[in-house]
Amino acid sequence: MKVVLISVLFILSLQAHADNSRELCKGFGEIAELIMTHRQNGTPMDVIIDKIDKEPALKDIGESLAISAYETSRFSTEKMKQRKITEFKNAVYLECLKGSKGN
Repeated sequence: MKVVLISVLFILSLQAHADNSRELCKGFGEIAELIMTHRQNGTPMDVIIDKIDKEPALKDIGESLAISAYETSRFSTEKMKQRKITEFKNAVYLECLKGSKGN
């Protein structure tokens, strides 16, 4: 999972060096949160990929985030689900910000 996430975040970092990198990274974090929420709630991966495919601007990034999210265990308690969702969102946001600072 880490290799996929690092690859995705590298792509995100290349796009994030625009002046509005914080807003862009926030958007990526929100996409990651949405995908992981679906993962933790049991939405089948093919349903998520089909939704991502309908948004051409998100296709590559969204698909990579979905792969990363679905490589993660699904939890049964709401507390653990929410923790995983927040961790995933924060990891994507953090790596995006770090990538935007390095460019």
